[in-house]
Amino acid sequence: MSKKIKIIRLSAMMFAVTLLLSVFVLWTMDVSMNSMSELQAVSDQYLQEQNAISSMREASDYLTMQAREFVVTGDLEYLENYFDEVRVAKRRDAALEALRADNSNESIPGALEKALQYSNELMQIELQAMRLAAESNEISQAEIKNYLGDVVLSNEDKALTRQEQADKALSLMFDETYLSYKTKINEEVYDGLDTLLEASREKQDAAFAYSNRLLLWKRVLILLMLAAFLAMFLTNAVTLIVPLSRSIKYIQKNEKLPLDGAAEYVYLADAYNNMLEKNLKSQDKLTYEASHDSLTGLYNRKMFEEKRKEFAGDNIAMIIFDIDHFKEFNDNYGHEMGDRVLKKVSTALVSCFRNEDYVCRIGGDEFAAIMVQMNPELKHVILDKVERLKKKLLVEDGLPEITLSIGAAFNEEAVEGKELFKIADEALYRTKERGRNGFTFYSDPPMEGESPRNSEGL
Repeated sequence: MSKKIKIIRLSAMMFAVTLLLSVFVLWTMDVSMNSMSELQAVSDQYLQEQNAISSMREASDYLTMQAREFVVTGDLEYLENYFDEVRVAKRRDAALEALRADNSNESIPGALEKALQYSNELMQIELQAMRLAAESNEISQAEIKNYLGDVVLSNEDKALTRQEQADKALSLMFDETYLSYKTKINEEVYDGLDTLLEASREKQDAAFAYSNRLLLWKRVLILLMLAAFLAMFLTNAVTLIVPLSRSIKYIQKNEKLPLDGAAEYVYLADAYNNMLEKNLKSQDKLTYEASHDSLTGLYNRKMFEEKRKEFAGDNIAMIIFDIDHFKEFNDNYGHEMGDRVLKKVSTALVSCFRNEDYVCRIGGDEFAAIMVQMNPELKHVILDKVERLKKKLLVEDGLPEITLSIGAAFNEEAVEGKELFKIADEALYRTKERGRNGFTFYSDPPMEGESPRNSEGL
């Protein structure tokens, strides 16, 4: 009888212990779920704020694109798009209001307020450029009254010719001042993103630390109760193993992992996503640096070689530019002045050629442009671009006078890509022999007493 009592008492005690452990397990599980909900809320808030910050940058870039398109084409559709964004869509203001609604970190809306301030200052340049473009395209005041009616041109701008107004509009949209504002806007946006990421990480780290403490308690309870251990094992199998197996396809595709599942998986997934994002940015940066010149931002010699081989059998034109007496800029004014000269020439070249053309820096003071879909019947197109280039280099900006020696040739006049460079270089050589500051087609007849250059090309 007494033995039965002991068994009953032991059973009752084990039941009581099991019941108590079950209550603790349920409690810890409930708290863990709340922690996961908080973590999900942090992630959702991060995504919302990230979208708001990105919207600020996208809206600024959209205004830039529409203003530049109007300045280049004179098409009123771009002007209407510009003011629809400013007056109707108002994505920049909406982004700032969305961030102000969350007072958890005041430095984030502060960064966007600066970005909006720079963007508004940049609008004044864009409005002046678009007004100049409207004047140069002889668009009636009635058509632009609702958009540019309040923009008043100075007497100096009014006195410019139509072409000069067009050139000045282009210059305003692409000069160093404009690009400096764009850089400031991007810097503030990226500062906001960095601050947002840091704040989100702090919240996530706190949530993870709390979740880890709860996990420790659960492990202790699992050791005391086999059933609870088995149940928790199955839970972990569902919340960890399955998401990890499902994540393999994302890793194989080099994509971000979904932030769902157990806390451990979310932590690892978030760490992996951050590492992947940094790696992709590094790859993009390395790719850009491998194909672009660090000083001017133009394509470099390596990209030039690849493109001239790629288009070896196509109808293309190759133009080589050489800055006259460039060594004197460095000797007389210093290398900083030489760099400014290179940047000015680069900016002018980019603004004169089409997006589908390839403008490259292939040497210290030597540039080249590969124009696609070109043949000798289109010589006038190249001549027009050369004239535009000369005018842009004449713009007063505190730099000494810059002149170029230029040579051009068409692929129809060559056997292969390498030969094309050789004959374009031959044309450049003729220009230099004739006193520099000029332009020569390879097909132009040589002057009296002029002999071909003895060169093997590259």
